[in-house]
Amino acid sequence: MKQINVKPIWSVLCQEASVDANTNNISLFKVVEQLQFGLKMEELDKLKDNPKFDPAKPITFPFASQLVILWKNLSNTPVFEFPVKILLIDPNGKIIDEMFSDFRFEEGKDRLRTIVSINMIPVTKSGDYTYSVMTKQNKNDDFEEVCSVPMRIDLDLRRDGK
Repeated sequence: MKQINVKPIWSVLCQEASVDANTNNISLFKVVEQLQFGLKMEELDKLKDNPKFDPAKPITFPFASQLVILWKNLSNTPVFEFPVKILLIDPNGKIIDEMFSDFRFEEGKDRLRTIVSINMIPVTKSGDYTYSVMTKQNKNDDFEEVCSVPMRIDLDLRRDGK
């Protein structure tokens, strides 16, 4: 049986997370379940006229958010470091973004709260997107999904003046 060394307790995508310096409690603001981006058809036409435009690639929108995850250390090691890979998967099941980080449980701590800042979001079409959070339970293992955070993204395409 495979040894499980780390697992997420909860994960949330929000626009801002704030940690109280006195209590170490976290406040999550503007939890993200659904987003809507407006794009004028004229802007899309300008993009298409650019010779570097690739219609197979997503359009990236500026959007500051934070993926907050509370982890539990299940290993027998007091100091435990583990890699995390976060994938953004579009409605077609295609991976359109990925991020990597290494996190570390300090000695005497069996829980770890991580905050991953995200500044841009790539979008391919309206639909359901998922942040897939993956880790390796042991150094030589493959990455495996341990949790996911879904969100709905709607693209509002409109003509100028409407």
